[in-house]
Amino acid sequence: MNKQELLTNGRCKKKADRETVWPVVIMNFTGVYAHEVFARNNQFIWLDCRHLSGTRGYCDKEGIRKLKRVIAGYPAEGIHFIDSGNYHYLTKLWTDKLRVPFSLIVFDHHPDMQPPLFKGMLSCGSWVKDMLDWNMLCKKVVIVGASDKLIRTVPEEYGQRVSFYSEATLAHEKGWHNFSSAYIEGPVYLSIDKDVLNPASAVTDWDQGSFSLQELEELLAIVLRKERVVGIDICGECSATLTLFEERREATVDSRANKELLKLIQSFSCFLYSCWILLIILSHKPYFIIMMKTIVRKIGLVAHDAMKKDMIEWVLWNSERLIGHKFYCTGTTGTLIKKALEEKHPETEWDITILKSGPLGGDQQMGSRIVEGEIDYLFFFTDPMTLQPHDTDVKALTRLAGVENIVFCCNRSTADHIISSPLFLDPTYKRIHPDYTNYTQRFENKEIVSEAVERVKKRMSRNENNMIE
Repeated sequence: MNKQELLTNGRCKKKADRETVWPVVIMNFTGVYAHEVFARNNQFIWLDCRHLSGTRGYCDKEGIRKLKRVIAGYPAEGIHFIDSGNYHYLTKLWTDKLRVPFSLIVFDHHPDMQPPLFKGMLSCGSWVKDMLDWNMLCKKVVIVGASDKLIRTVPEEYGQRVSFYSEATLAHEKGWHNFSSAYIEGPVYLSIDKDVLNPASAVTDWDQGSFSLQELEELLAIVLRKERVVGIDICGECSATLTLFEERREATVDSRANKELLKLIQSFSCFLYSCWILLIILSHKPYFIIMMKTIVRKIGLVAHDAMKKDMIEWVLWNSERLIGHKFYCTGTTGTLIKKALEEKHPETEWDITILKSGPLGGDQQMGSRIVEGEIDYLFFFTDPMTLQPHDTDVKALTRLAGVENIVFCCNRSTADHIISSPLFLDPTYKRIHPDYTNYTQRFENKEIVSEAVERVKKRMSRNENNMIE
């Protein structure tokens, strides 16, 4: 397919191609995505950021280091949902990963170019200015939909590198014509804050613009059709300080907007794919095109009675990250976990196989599934203070986890580290399967069978002789 066909069609014929090419990353800071239906897709990569303090609105150097570690295993070339507008500064961290010159197009009701209130802090109100000051690969910034009043506060010295299509400008046909006829040479990174939309189209925690969702989609379609887009961020979720009823109601509005925006972006994914490949060639960077292959982990969950509450809390805390995976649980633990997950996510279908209770053979059933390759993660919260009646079964299960080299832990702290590791959702990671050939074939070159047969024959022969005598 030539470039003109890509520009004209802008669509992939096969859905599978879209899913393989563009990683969709959910950065979950506030928990709001748990209420948004669009995010319930096991092909999405969930990055749990709820444990990161000091990141809301402002982010100091330590917070930046932590966030960089969170996104270290994922490419900038993809679609990133980065929660509310308080985290819009994450676009700077994602674009810091690019290794070729690029331009940034920002859809935002605010220019986000204020002088920082605190020195050394990255903020949602100054991150665009920081990019222009510190990222030498960022050649140009185009800000779309900002209010004229806020545009006037932008320092004049940035006039050569920043251009604006204000909310008022795009209210007229001439503004749309100028926007649609403009062309940016080189790769383009898109960053979208839904506060550019009117309150009927999205609900955010900042004052909002006047674009309808359809108008924003039309503007995005112009960019996606013309430019070499290499990455996209979307933020502007509703506030997490609302009541549960308000949060679910407003999250429904935002979920619809996110779903429509994602659908539009993915409809241009063939063209985006060609841009991504071009960027990889230019930067000589070995990013994995297979990043978005579906990955389903097979997880065993076991907990002693005194640790069941801890296990349930841990599963609920990480439930968004666990959506789409397959679970094997011993009897009582599995029943309680299933009930808790269905209460928190009533619309999600969980793949949970409940075995027998541990003391009644459940541990042995779990062990057999490990040996058969049906389980590659085992979270076993053990009670170190109580002697178990089926202690031999417990020891056998933990031994088999070591024999098969599966990911295994027996306390909550280690479980937290495992679930937050980039490797947990990295489809390229495969555990090493130990080679026990030497053990299984230890008698292959020995005459043990023939020797045993010969000994039996001799013994039978002696018995027969004794009977004759």
